[in-house]
Amino acid sequence: MRVRPQAVEELSKLYINAPLPPHKRNAKIPPQVFKSYFFLYPDGVADLWEEIKLVIDNYDEEYAASATFKHLLYALYFYKTYDTSEKSARFFGVCKKTYSNHVWKMTCVLQLVYDEEVRQIEQLFFILILIYISPSHILSQDSTLQPFP
Repeated sequence: MRVRPQAVEELSKLYINAPLPPHKRNAKIPPQVFKSYFFLYPDGVADLWEEIKLVIDNYDEEYAASATFKHLLYALYFYKTYDTSEKSARFFGVCKKTYSNHVWKMTCVLQLVYDEEVRQIEQLFFILILIYISPSHILSQDSTLQPFP
């Protein structure tokens, strides 16, 4: 099921607005404030989660059963603030071990996504190089590359 940006915003209210007085905790979070905590806007987090969820489902069935976009927020917050695990875990209201575990797993998943994207780009460049190399150069015995006559 697709995660809507509104759901991402609602979840983030629990964390960002936690220090506020109870009557202000339901206040809407401006997109710029959200981005200052998590690097991306809510719709970007929702789109990234969809991409990551596919990778998690394909590579780690055990983690796929428990992973939620909340855990992606943990990792994005860590990348943005690079704060200690204790402070970051306190921000999300979880223990240090849980926070660190999910940040580590999401980092591994993001690395898989990155590797796949790079692999696709490398294949594209290889194909483009093959297209632009003259067939006569490929078949010739001459090792110097000359332009078409």
